[in-house]
Amino acid sequence: MEIEREIGRVFTDSVRELSRKIVDASSEILTINNEALERDLASRLQTLQNEPKSNSDLFADESLSPENELGLNLFLDVVNFCYQNPYTQKSYEYINKEGKSKSRSTGLKAAMAESGINWGNTKEVADLTPEKWAEIIQLDKNKEFYLGTERGKRIAGFAFTLAAHGFKNITGFLTYVEYDTENLLPTLNGSGYFTDEFAKRSQLSVNMMDGVLKRRFSKEFKGMETLTVMADYRLPQLMYNFGTIELAENLRAKLMKQEIIETRSPEELALRAATITVGEKLSKLMGMSEGQVDSLLWTLAGDLGRNGKLTIPHMLVPTDKY
Repeated sequence: MEIEREIGRVFTDSVRELSRKIVDASSEILTINNEALERDLASRLQTLQNEPKSNSDLFADESLSPENELGLNLFLDVVNFCYQNPYTQKSYEYINKEGKSKSRSTGLKAAMAESGINWGNTKEVADLTPEKWAEIIQLDKNKEFYLGTERGKRIAGFAFTLAAHGFKNITGFLTYVEYDTENLLPTLNGSGYFTDEFAKRSQLSVNMMDGVLKRRFSKEFKGMETLTVMADYRLPQLMYNFGTIELAENLRAKLMKQEIIETRSPEELALRAATITVGEKLSKLMGMSEGQVDSLLWTLAGDLGRNGKLTIPHMLVPTDKY
């Protein structure tokens, strides 16, 4: 990895510009309904914002050392994609030390947290073998885990790259990029381990590490206001269920039938691009950062999804990007 310094604000602005161009070129696939955006979605988010908030972070784990937790949040997002197998439609499940089942992202995070590995030590993570990874995530022939083996290779590869550049731990790496998103985001994307035209996983890693920095290091990243919303599979689902994204009939039919949508297909790119563009519009309308909008959108999507209120299913895409 060649560590290069670019302007992070230009980087995320390029994501916004790309998204607008894709949406403008995708009128036969979907359109953005600005009236529904303001009347329904923004109104619902405003109500959610005014509700009493829990101060608990679902991904916080203070049983780990601060450096370990910081590294865990970085390496988790190297592989933060497809917890649901797009072909079988089954989700990853982990049985923790207490014998309790945890699924999807919380399951993977618990598996890594209970592994005994210090994720803040790049050399230790770089030594992660396929056998050790399979043991950590309980990977066997009965375990549903899309690209399960590939995940461990990515984590070890990124850790090796960091260690080879002299970064013994994660704080050393963050010191190099000056705890600044304008340096960190292009560096993560330039590593080859976070490649995505919409920069979902790299932005999520910054967001999650920022939470750890605030809680345990009394620090925070500069430039967090530069982040876009994070385009995955859940946020577009929320938006088209609210009518903010209006779907062409053939795309709606594919989603209702839970047909596979190919990665980098016009449909996938349009859905993710529209998510970025809607997030930008909501940010301006509500007078808050796109990162804050993303948090509200994700909370609402999770609540409604768990309660069966999102009647049009989320897209199923075989991808390594989210």
